[in-house]
Amino acid sequence: MSRVQYNSAEAWLMTRIGACPTTSLGWFRAGVGFYNKREFNFAIECFQKSINLDPENYNAYQIMARACIAVHRRDDAIAALKQSVKLDNPSDWQLLIELTSQDNADSSASPSNNNTTRTTTTAPGTAMAGGSTSSSSTIFE
Repeated sequence: MSRVQYNSAEAWLMTRIGACPTTSLGWFRAGVGFYNKREFNFAIECFQKSINLDPENYNAYQIMARACIAVHRRDDAIAALKQSVKLDNPSDWQLLIELTSQDNADSSASPSNNNTTRTTTTAPGTAMAGGSTSSSSTIFE
């Protein structure tokens, strides 16, 4: 049995559910649903629609950044995190610092000879110290 391919979250929603969200919160929750199903590109699309309706929804920026990391869109993740902290969301400072400091770390030390504690994002809003390999998404190495 072949799997149907959808070119957008909106197409998926219209085909599977017969409707699309009309509010920022609706698009945000749809984005979380796609994120949890590991459909990161659809999640990003939903979070962007949520932000378009409510530019101060820092939660959408926060999880959109993590979805961007999952699909190797580091610059987009950094931009989303910057917007999130600009909107006074303190929980994104850690990941923002980790992503923006990697350029310096990449040129000065490899992970094998780095003695500092590394933090890996495991889920929206949570982190695990020590660089465990059991995380569901990793920061670019």
